[in-house]
Amino acid sequence: MEIKNLLTSGCSFSSDGIGGVPPTTDSSGGCSFIYDPDYALMEPTSWPGRLARKLQVTSLVNVASGSHGNILISHSLITMLRRFNYKKEDTLVMFNLSDPTRHDFYTASKSKSGFNSWNPNHSSLVPYNLQVDGLVIGCEYYTSQSVFLLMNYLRTNGFNFYFMMMSDYTDDESLGPIIEEFKDHLMTFDPGPSMIQWAVKTNNVISNQDHHPSTTGQRLIADMIYNKIVYRT
Repeated sequence: MEIKNLLTSGCSFSSDGIGGVPPTTDSSGGCSFIYDPDYALMEPTSWPGRLARKLQVTSLVNVASGSHGNILISHSLITMLRRFNYKKEDTLVMFNLSDPTRHDFYTASKSKSGFNSWNPNHSSLVPYNLQVDGLVIGCEYYTSQSVFLLMNYLRTNGFNFYFMMMSDYTDDESLGPIIEEFKDHLMTFDPGPSMIQWAVKTNNVISNQDHHPSTTGQRLIADMIYNKIVYRT
C-alpha cells in the first residue's frame, strides 16, 4: 500500500499546532514537513509530523489538540474523511485514545471558556473533564461509544488505521471491550503498553512533573510507529 495521505488526531500527546492541506478533487494536498520550493520547511515537534516525513506522504493533516477527548477525536476524523477526498487505497488514519472521562460538548459561540467553542461555525470542541462522582461511569460509556463509531466507520469503509492509548485503558469497563474488538489495529509500546507509560519508563518525558513525551520521545515514537507500519504492511 502506497501511503499518500496521513490523517491523525488525538490529544496533546499527538498535537503539534501545525495544520495541513487535505486532498481534494482539485489538489493532492500538502505536508508542512516535506520539502516544497514554494514554502518554508517546518520542523516537526510531534510523532505525526516525523512519521509523515519518514513516509514521504503527499498530505498530512493533524487535527490533534491538547485536552481533546474521544468525542472530538472521533468527530474530527470522521468529518475530515467525509469532507475531503480521502481514499481508502492511499490513506492511513492514526490517532491516540484520550481519557474516557474527558467529555467534549457543544457550547454557545460566545462561551467564556479559555478554549474554542464547538458549534456549526467552529471546528473545535471545548475540552472538559467531567469527573463528578455520580456521572463518571455514564460519561465513560458515552465517550467510548464515540470511539466505537469511529473505528466501525473506518472498518466498514475499508480505511487502513491504527490507534494508540495515551494511558492504559485495556481494563476500562467501557473502553476496554472496544479496544479488545479492534486489537488488531492497536499499537503498543515496549515498555508500555501506553504512550505515557513508555515515556515514563524510558525517561523520555518533558520533566518529572510533565509526563508528556519529550522531543526525543516524540521522535522515538515516530520511529517505532514507522517500523510497525512497515512490518505490518
